[in-house]
Amino acid sequence: LEGELKQADDNNRQVNEKYNETLGLVVGAEQELTRCVTACKVANGEYLTKLEASDFPGEQAFLAAVLPEDRIHALKTAIESYRTALANAKDRHQRTEKDAKGLILADLNGLHEKLVAAIAEFNERKKINIQQEEALAAKILEQKRADQERRNINQLDTKYQTLGRIADVANGNNNKRTSFHRFILQILLDEVLEIASHRLMKMTNHKFYLSRDDGLRDARKQSGLDLILTDTVTGTQRTVKTLSGGEGFLAALALALGLCDVVQAHAGGVKLDTIFIDEGFGSLSPDALDQAIDVLNSLSGEGRLVGIISHVPELKEQINAQLQIKDSPIGSTARFRV
Repeated sequence: LEGELKQADDNNRQVNEKYNETLGLVVGAEQELTRCVTACKVANGEYLTKLEASDFPGEQAFLAAVLPEDRIHALKTAIESYRTALANAKDRHQRTEKDAKGLILADLNGLHEKLVAAIAEFNERKKINIQQEEALAAKILEQKRADQERRNINQLDTKYQTLGRIADVANGNNNKRTSFHRFILQILLDEVLEIASHRLMKMTNHKFYLSRDDGLRDARKQSGLDLILTDTVTGTQRTVKTLSGGEGFLAALALALGLCDVVQAHAGGVKLDTIFIDEGFGSLSPDALDQAIDVLNSLSGEGRLVGIISHVPELKEQINAQLQIKDSPIGSTARFRV
């Protein structure tokens, strides 16, 4: 169908071109001729009218003034050229009519519609094919990137598997939820608790001692630094949160003293020679107060200076060296009493 369309279109185009070309020349020549005749008549009328109204005595005088020989020659040349072109146009027109005889015009409109529809379908399928090729190329590129990332991940996983395990253990991602630094603190805390429990036992008539809770209470939190209190009288263990005010003060005092000893032991040449205790004695029973004072006096015997800040009257009888502060309307006064 496309071959027939092309052949018919070529034949028709050739005929139409020759016909239209000749017809255009003939029509143009005829129109030009008609125009020239009309223009000549109009010009002749105007010429006679204006000639009568002019100052020329006659037509000869006017022609002699207006049309020189070169102008007349130019006009004759133009007319001859026009006649030659007209003859050529008529000749081409006749030959075109002769060539066009016997030709059958094809259904160009129908063929053109089918061609347009075929071209539109071809362009649409070509557009879809381009989109699919672009999508496929993008998928292939993405697959290559994914494969490369997978290889990189496998290499990193192999390289850092041991380091990752060490990091998990150090960060507390283990069954005990204990990080590396908490493990170190547990060791130091055990040392503190050993010394603190020795002093606490002495202050509580060997009733209480402190230890570290190794159990995992909450898997969501890191553990290993919680304290538990053992009651030697009842043989039970309980959290330090259940201590009374006086018991809590004694436990805190024992921990502070134990911490001082451990820090001093680990600090080389550093010595903690002075310790100050602010209040807390008012919550102790008389026996507990005496035991706490005995422990503090033993520290003083070891060469340490123990300062007690308190308003408890019973302490005045047991503390030999005192810095007494008294307030008055005109200000506070301080004096030493030994």
